[in-house]
Amino acid sequence: MTFSATENRYDSRRSEIKQARGSSRVPSSVFGKLMQGSRLFCMNLPLITPLILINWLPAHIVIDTLVARSAEPDNPIAAMPLNFVVDAFFSPVISGALISQLSEKMEGREARFFAALSVGLRN
Repeated sequence: MTFSATENRYDSRRSEIKQARGSSRVPSSVFGKLMQGSRLFCMNLPLITPLILINWLPAHIVIDTLVARSAEPDNPIAAMPLNFVVDAFFSPVISGALISQLSEKMEGREARFFAALSVGLRN
């Protein structure tokens, strides 16, 4: 889509154009966007939870096991480097999967778990 020099591509009224194409309407106010985000989160919690748990639960079980077997199991700082490594590698995967899954739901299509996970791994 091309824009002329006088057309504002960031105009909130452009969401009306998206509505005509079949996508969901994006509110123009910040409060409306927060409400839409909260609604998306609450309505899709059963879809979001497995995406989070499939990566974080096994990773943190391994981290806790490694810290418990270390020389200083009572030191809370011992887990920080391991948490950093897990966050550095798995956060982008989960973020991409969540964005993909919620955008599919906003478009009115069915969000599939493995499709969202594969999008997170590719990006």
